[in-house]
Amino acid sequence: GQWDRGPPVGGGDRGDPASDGDGSGACWLTDNVDGNSDVDGGSTILTSNVLDATHSANEIPLLKYRRHYDNVFGNAPRADVFVVEISNDGGSTWVNLETVGPDGPEVEGGWYEKVFRIADFVTPTANMRVRFNASDLGDGSVVEAGVDGLEILMAICEPV
Repeated sequence: GQWDRGPPVGGGDRGDPASDGDGSGACWLTDNVDGNSDVDGGSTILTSNVLDATHSANEIPLLKYRRHYDNVFGNAPRADVFVVEISNDGGSTWVNLETVGPDGPEVEGGWYEKVFRIADFVTPTANMRVRFNASDLGDGSVVEAGVDGLEILMAICEPV
């Protein structure tokens, strides 16, 4: 279940996505092969390169990405989670951005676009990183995850 980058090849069976999330043709996926290729017996972590979220006084830095997570097949469906964390010090410390699962509609696959105001979690810096942790820690769930379209955006607030 290690992370691979490329066009999805699993065809959408067993919880993996049939296409990428942003239309570019490629994305990050957990073990991007057809068949029984999910995360098993532990965790796999995808960590971004360093991202720059420095901003001017009238800008609000936002983090945007698309994620896919499926945890509804196998011996223990809806038993695991997908954790997204953010760091403003290059990865020395981490803060939870979101935890998906173990239950709810966003554990049934499909691409979800997420946008977060970075300052709601950490002080924006030029040394930002994001990590995505997909785990199968229970009794053999089928866990499939994907990440696509990660970017820092700036919302502009004009003075009135």
